[in-house]
Amino acid sequence: MHESAYFVIINPVSGGGRSKKLWPKIEAQLRDYGLVFQRMFTQDAGDATRLARQAIEQGYRKLLVIGGDGTIHEVVNGICGQTAVSSRRILLAVIPAGTGSDWVKMHGIPRHYRRAVKLLVEGKNIFQDAGLIGYQRDGHPCTRYFSNVAGLAYDAYVVRRTQNKARTGLGGSIYYLWKVLSSMFSFPPAELQLKGLERPWSGKVFCLNVAIGRYVGGGMHIAPLSIPDDGNFDITLIRAISPWEVLLNLPKLYNGRLYRHRKIEHFRGASLMVDARPQVPVEADGELLGFTPAEIRILPAALQVRVPAD
Repeated sequence: MHESAYFVIINPVSGGGRSKKLWPKIEAQLRDYGLVFQRMFTQDAGDATRLARQAIEQGYRKLLVIGGDGTIHEVVNGICGQTAVSSRRILLAVIPAGTGSDWVKMHGIPRHYRRAVKLLVEGKNIFQDAGLIGYQRDGHPCTRYFSNVAGLAYDAYVVRRTQNKARTGLGGSIYYLWKVLSSMFSFPPAELQLKGLERPWSGKVFCLNVAIGRYVGGGMHIAPLSIPDDGNFDITLIRAISPWEVLLNLPKLYNGRLYRHRKIEHFRGASLMVDARPQVPVEADGELLGFTPAEIRILPAALQVRVPAD
């Protein structure tokens, strides 16, 4: 058994290769703290999920991710998708090395690797909610877990247009913002039907976000009131809106005042069913998944994570 040791999963292309460059320094600091660990580098998409599952099956109960939001997303799917033990028994720790790092921002995890490694020794463990989303891909039903935010319609449309850059570690928050702005003129609002809320809702929608955390796209406050351990999603619905109106209200995406806009609605709930005409794309944690119809539900306190003690 390896319950006291960390299994380290490193995405070598995160942050444009930053994680690979940092690894020798991180490795030395881990040894200085007397931490026991085994490390593996990912090579292809999906490797982090596979490695996480294998590590848990081998007896590891502490997983350390060196990478960005995409790598975290894959490891979370490895944790929540395995059946060897309860996901709550697995500790997830992260040393940020990606371009966006919205998940670590949610928990206040330091971006500098020295402080992040120190957190392994001096931090504390908490539990946060996870989400499970069902969607369609190539005409077949699929499911995926997520730990931050799922997005439908325009949000997923932008992810599709940035996905190749994100996988190579290029771009970052400025590149994402540019794609957010430049893509608006080619995306038509979709007719969405929502069920599972206090009351059914239908209408033309620009964007729909189902959030555990607060941030997307390198710091946009898409769900400024979200609490990651309250057992509910914070759902941000942006009704049909012109590109010019988006541009005029862009500061609200960064200052936490998003819900003050008359065309933006805020709901809370533990589950949601979404249908759309025509179908709209679906993403989770910045990873493009498939298309509607989608069914999303909360998994309360499903993830144990390492965060700052104060």
